[in-house]
Amino acid sequence: MLLAAGDELALGRILADANGTRIRVAPFYEPDLGGALTALAIEPAGHRLVARLPLVLAGPAASSCREEVTT
Repeated sequence: MLLAAGDELALGRILADANGTRIRVAPFYEPDLGGALTALAIEPAGHRLVARLPLVLAGPAASSCREEVTT
């Protein structure tokens, strides 16, 4: 499941919360963006940490953001 956090600060807060518990989390930093935190992988036990986040590309605006892939 892919969820959308508002920004890097929001991701950092989730990372800090996960690190403060026994929930396993793997942060991803983007070297091309100056080492910015861009994603987290959290084990299923951490679902409460991200329960408030929306699904990526969910809702009415999502249809305009999706690209059709053809081969």
